[in-house]
Order: sequence, then structure tokens, then C-alpha cells
Amino acid sequence: MYGVNINCKVQGFITEMLSGLKVIETRNKPTLHKLIGQRIGLVQTGKSKAMLMGYATISGYVEYHSPEEFDRDYAKHRVAPGSPYYIKGMKYGYVLKDIVPCEPIPVTSKGIVYRKV
Repeated sequence: MYGVNINCKVQGFITEMLSGLKVIETRNKPTLHKLIGQRIGLVQTGKSKAMLMGYATISGYVEYHSPEEFDRDYAKHRVAPGSPYYIKGMKYGYVLKDIVPCEPIPVTSKGIVYRKV
């Protein structure tokens, strides 16, 4: 199973996912396309050591071509204007389903976008 890195240095994206507020994970490139339809781990990064915090299934994706499109889905992706993760050009949104937390587990494998868990 792969764990997708979720950088929480600036904003608590993992907490938002596990509470059901954030159901779309956004990326600048289609880096998670190969994981569509798969169960993944949610790996918190950017705070200290990488930690597996929960699981989700990537059920599909959305393409955002403008800030207006991106802003319409704010309630789903939770990335506001002014955020370093705000749309610049185009953005891919990966739809997360069946999100469940787990007890935090340290992850020692390496990976920039995702890693083995």
C-alpha cells in the first residue's frame, strides 16, 4: 500500500481530512493518477517525522483550470486564496472516500509524493 504525503506545515490538512472537512487533496501535477481506485495511507509530513494518520480511497479526480473553478470547491479542498497551495495555472483535485483515522504510526520509508506504508 502507498501512503500519500500530506504536508501539514502550513495548515492542518490531515486533521481536516480525518474530521471529514477536506475530501479533495489538491496537487499541481497529476502525480496521484496511478492511485485512483486504490486504498491509500494518509501520511502527515512537514511537522516532524512522517506519521501514518489514517486511510482513504482515491475515487476519482477533478481538474481546476481557473481560480473561479477552484474557489467553487473550497469547502471540499480547504485551500484558500493566499495559501502557498492555492491554484497557479492548473490544479488536480483527488477525491477521497471512506476516510478513517488510525493510531499514529511512524513511517520510515521515503518518497516525495507518496511512499510505501
